[in-house]
Amino acid sequence: MGHSVVGFDPNPVMHTRVCESLELNGWLNKNTVQTFAYGLGESDAILDLTTGYNPGKASFFEDRLAKRFRRKMKVPVVKLDDVADQQGWITNEDVPIYIWKLDVEGYEYHVLGGAQKLLHSGRVENILMENSIQDMRQMVDMYAAIYHAGYEIKMLSGVTGNAYHPELVPGLNTAFQGSFVGMDLDAVDKVTVPFLAKTVCNIWWTKREKII
Repeated sequence: MGHSVVGFDPNPVMHTRVCESLELNGWLNKNTVQTFAYGLGESDAILDLTTGYNPGKASFFEDRLAKRFRRKMKVPVVKLDDVADQQGWITNEDVPIYIWKLDVEGYEYHVLGGAQKLLHSGRVENILMENSIQDMRQMVDMYAAIYHAGYEIKMLSGVTGNAYHPELVPGLNTAFQGSFVGMDLDAVDKVTVPFLAKTVCNIWWTKREKII
């Protein structure tokens, strides 16, 4: 297809499975898929990753896994901005970044905290992310930062990918247009924004058209 894919997975079991799959499909040495064996966060660190009965499901928040199946392991975490700088993703304008997929079991706020340079670079065309953060402070600050970095919500979707409450999208964009990091939560729109804090869905952000 002429495109490249880059992924991050701090779970060594799942990272190994990805590499094995790439090799079996003849993609490992074609320089089209690159995978890093560490997680992403606000700073370089060694964190506890909790896994459960399903090895494909893990989180830096242990309460997201069933207590009886929890197992912890130490994994490395780095800032996405540091990787982006090393790989030249921000400065190389000849290679567009079409999609940034962010699904990290509630750790999105922290990943974005370490990716502000990439977020504000204008290099990313679309951001696809899971919405599962119930903390209003984190959610408002995170989405306000994304909106004011030049993006708007194009669609909410459910687990099947189908549109989810499309009638809320215009109101959410209006709400985040008037929001900012650290704002008084009492001033947040009382209809659309609290809805996101109470539901799990996917959000598709796209770059806003520039008005000349």
